[in-house]
Amino acid sequence: MASRSRFQGIRGIMQTFPEQNKRSTQVLFIDTLSSSYPESGQRLYGIKLLRSYLESAGIKTEVLRCVLPDALSETHVEFAAKVMSYAPTIVAFSTFACNYLDSLLIARSVKALSPGTLVLMGGPQASATAEESLKAFPFVDVICCGESDVSAPELVDRLLKSGTDALESVPGVVYRDRRGNVVSNPPAAEPFPLEKLPFIPVEDRGPSPGPLLVMMEAGRGCAAKCPYCPTSLFWGNGAPRLLPAAGVIERMRSYLISAREKPVKFCFTSDNLTQDEAWLSDFLKRMTVLLKDYPGTLWELRSRPGPVSAELAGRLVAAGCSSIFLGLETGSISISRRIKKVFDLQKILSALAVFNKGGTGVEVSFILGFPEESAADLNATLSLALRLRLAGAHPALHLLAVMPKTPIAASAELEFLRIYSNFSTYEGNRLSVFKADKAVLEALIEAHPRIFPFHYSVKNLNGVSPSACRFLENYGNIFLWFVPASLLLLSRASGLTLFETMEEFRKAGAVTEASRPGGVESSLLFFSDLGEKLLAERGAGGGWFSAFVRYETLARGFGIKAGGSRVLSKFLTALDLRAFEAALEKTAVSDASAPEPLIAERGEPAKRGFLLWLWGKPVFYVKSSCGEKLGPADFFRIAALRFGKRTCRNWAREYPSKWLRSA
Repeated sequence: MASRSRFQGIRGIMQTFPEQNKRSTQVLFIDTLSSSYPESGQRLYGIKLLRSYLESAGIKTEVLRCVLPDALSETHVEFAAKVMSYAPTIVAFSTFACNYLDSLLIARSVKALSPGTLVLMGGPQASATAEESLKAFPFVDVICCGESDVSAPELVDRLLKSGTDALESVPGVVYRDRRGNVVSNPPAAEPFPLEKLPFIPVEDRGPSPGPLLVMMEAGRGCAAKCPYCPTSLFWGNGAPRLLPAAGVIERMRSYLISAREKPVKFCFTSDNLTQDEAWLSDFLKRMTVLLKDYPGTLWELRSRPGPVSAELAGRLVAAGCSSIFLGLETGSISISRRIKKVFDLQKILSALAVFNKGGTGVEVSFILGFPEESAADLNATLSLALRLRLAGAHPALHLLAVMPKTPIAASAELEFLRIYSNFSTYEGNRLSVFKADKAVLEALIEAHPRIFPFHYSVKNLNGVSPSACRFLENYGNIFLWFVPASLLLLSRASGLTLFETMEEFRKAGAVTEASRPGGVESSLLFFSDLGEKLLAERGAGGGWFSAFVRYETLARGFGIKAGGSRVLSKFLTALDLRAFEAALEKTAVSDASAPEPLIAERGEPAKRGFLLWLWGKPVFYVKSSCGEKLGPADFFRIAALRFGKRTCRNWAREYPSKWLRSA
């Protein structure tokens, strides 16, 4: 009853503006991502592409954006009233895991306000659950599945002329016939030729501190069929299709011309570009020429781990690649085989050294929560992530997002524990960007587990708690980013594995299953205090660990403000050398994941080397990666650049080390 009165109230608002109730917009696209999701540029590319096709066919389109923070105080019904102010014939949604709930609730409100308005959905999420969604949600009229470059213009034209009565021959469309039966048309006989992709101008959103971001579509499809990934389901199971390298460079040049001397960063969306050697060689050769004409242009590549080697890294660095994204996903050999992500670790490490020396950033993805994953598997993943971080990469831990129709979704037992993956929610772990009752949203999720599997955890077959994986995603990323060496040292000094160490933190009661960190600073304080307690319980305390955590945090460039040098000096002088040496004596000399100074020496030289390594590698990696061995004078000069000569002289006098005073 309350819901009905709510809709009646909105109708009353709309009737106040009768001039807005004329049908003027043929197709209105709804965007709930651009102001709330960090990768919205990539995700909005699909809407821009479809608008280009429709506008070329003479069909009038508009886009209505959900704008934060306004949406947080707005209900789906109120937003639907804005939709109806455009008087659209068709309301179209591009759907992903994170925005499917909002898309459905807006669509339901639109239908309640205007039953004659057609609701059209597309994108990965609606495509994967097309038949299930049409059966469950009567307010959705049509779903255009998979690659819609060919079918979208024909589909929209028929919807505008005849509604849903003449869709029998439109490929890749799921709809209801006149008797209400759900009908699924087969996909197009031939895939869309990428050479015909239109040029999509970049939307300039005004002054910004960073470069203009351009999402580059150079390929579609994937033949790997990883059990957790829906890519091959959406684009088809064939071999990847690549846009010829000459065409890619031509488009990049067009973007650079249209940018009018603004800095530009190109982000390639396909991770199969390094699989085709002939294509890659041609592309890198042409890219080198392009960068001579447009120096300072940034470009970012994605790659499967298989082709990565020192030789490939050298070629990418020479062609000006600014960063590369690698989806290793696990450090466990058994899990890597299950998910079809087997890789040669030595090749990855060799490539990383080349990337570091050339100044190319390396981001590495790891997934937590596979159904067969054991504590040992998670420890292997943490160990590899830590090793790569200490070697200069930027690893990131993510909860497994169970995507519809993937082998994992089909075979695993789902558990609705309200521990949501960051891939299934908006930024900030919100289920909706609107003012919505969370209980209502969760009831919808529980009623349709096979439509919303990404909001679920899979049942672990080895007794690993889902909250353990969630804790690793929340706190593990912070610890890996800011205090990786401290985490390694804590694990060794306590005699625990990395996973056991993180479990000690989780069981300390600082977090619950659904909570998130209260901020980096509070998380690091939590790490420091609990680490001291953990070491004290095992007879390895003495106050040195918290001082070391603070030192590493500052050395990595975090939190240095006015007076930071004096604080740093106090931290260094507070280090208890004997306690530090005692901790080092407990380390495993054979552990290859340790930084070299830890396993090479003991006593004062070990401490000196470790501190030098900490200082030189993360903050001044350009100098250290060139093969120069940092001596006392080098250390002093680097510190002087950061803190000033006078402070460093005082620091050297205060620090209990003849070695540093000699600088």
